[in-house]
Amino acid sequence: MSGAIRLTGLALLAARLGFSAAFGLMGLYLLSVERWLFARRLAFVRRGVVVDGRIVGFKTKTSTSTNLGGPLFAPVVEFITHDGQPVRVASSTYNRPNPYSIGQTVRVRYVPGDARSAELDAEARGWWVIVVVGVLLLTALVVASLPWLLGPPTS
Repeated sequence: MSGAIRLTGLALLAARLGFSAAFGLMGLYLLSVERWLFARRLAFVRRGVVVDGRIVGFKTKTSTSTNLGGPLFAPVVEFITHDGQPVRVASSTYNRPNPYSIGQTVRVRYVPGDARSAELDAEARGWWVIVVVGVLLLTALVVASLPWLLGPPTS
């Protein structure tokens, strides 16, 4: 084979260690992200207060990847906190097609003392980001362990 690089002995061991270390470090970083996301989500769900809100409008944005389906919609919700303060917030989740209509009543979750943290209750209970980061974490750790599980390459 012309142009092929053959690693032997110490060079092969160093390459394997570097490969494992890179993916292992990425796995450790993702573990810290996963813990932070989980703690934050759990605190929001446990400490959050649920009230009824009303959709008063929509925020739109155009997808950067494709414009075929039209704009994405995030509902703007108005609600009253338990201490009587009116609040208007836009959801952080954009949808297409738009599943909501103006005037529709929805459940809103917010942390007392921080009404700007409000989110639609259905979105606030979503754990999909944590699941995605968990899958990436497991993938990084499996890839980091591959050089040690597969054994040395043979010629």
